[in-house]
Amino acid sequence: AKEVFKRERIKYPKIRPLLVLISDGRANVSMKALDPWEESKHLAALLRKEGIESIVIDVEAGFIKLGRMQELARFLKGKYYHLEELRADRIMSLVRQEVF
Repeated sequence: AKEVFKRERIKYPKIRPLLVLISDGRANVSMKALDPWEESKHLAALLRKEGIESIVIDVEAGFIKLGRMQELARFLKGKYYHLEELRADRIMSLVRQEVF
C-alpha cells in the first residue's frame, strides 16, 4: 500500500490517500521472515508516518477474538469499525466522508 500511495502521489500531488483495511487481524504470513503481527504493526506505523489516513474494518468473528484490528487502528491512527456495526451503504458513506 505504501508503494502504491507513493507512486500515486507523484502522479497526483494533490491526492489525499486513504487506506481502507478490511481484515480479521490474524496476520499469518510475513514479508521478511519476521513475526507477522509485529511486522503488521511496524508497517502500520510507517503508513501513519507517511500521512496516509485509514479506515479499519474488523471482520473478526467467532468465540475467541484477539481484538488485533483495534490495536492496528491505533498504530495507523485510523478510524476503527467492526463489520457488525456496518452495512455496505454505511461503508461507502464512511469512505466518501474521508475522501471528500
